[in-house]
Amino acid sequence: MADIPMLSEREGFGAVFQCPDGVIHLACGFVTLRLREQAFADLVLLVREARDALVAQRRAELLPPRGEAGC
Repeated sequence: MADIPMLSEREGFGAVFQCPDGVIHLACGFVTLRLREQAFADLVLLVREARDALVAQRRAELLPPRGEAGC
């Protein structure tokens, strides 16, 4: 796979590359997901939504409930 250019790579974590047949490979450690382009796009949206939910959850944990602060 050395002749296939990486789309993205994080040293020590994983890489994403696309084979000539169009399959996108998402490799993290010993796990590799092989996805068609639409499935990869759906996965990106799924992970982005999960990240946004986690950020919102963390913010809610840090903020005092409404009405209890002096604001």
